[in-house]
Formats: sequence, structure tokens, C-alpha cells
Amino acid sequence: MTLLTCFIQRFFGCHHRELGRVFTINKRTYQVCFDCGRKVDYSWERMRSLGTNVAADRLASLESESRLN
Repeated sequence: MTLLTCFIQRFFGCHHRELGRVFTINKRTYQVCFDCGRKVDYSWERMRSLGTNVAADRLASLESESRLN
């Protein structure tokens, strides 16, 4: 990774352009970004990724934790 790429990702974040195949684990369907490792939710109805809303990611993780307890 070049210095310029590191600088841009540091200030603007990952754009999640390199996503792996679709996984469904514990009733959550997602793809994993090869660049940063973030799980990006996937919709079977729309047949595409749902975006990378940080607040939504946090809410989903809290909901999954509450289901486990």
C-alpha cells in the first residue's frame, strides 16, 4: 500500500469496493471487505450491499448481543 493510499484511507475511510462472497451466520447476511475487514450487510431482496452506516452496524451488533443473553 502506497503512502498516498494510506493517507487517503486514514482521512476518508475505506470505500469497501473489494467485497467477498455473501455469508449468512446467526441470521445476519453480510459480505466482508477485503481491504479493512468490516462486515457490510447484504440484502437478498435487493441483491446488493446495504451500505456502510456506522450507526446501523453498531445497532446490529447490540441487537445480536442482546439475543445471545
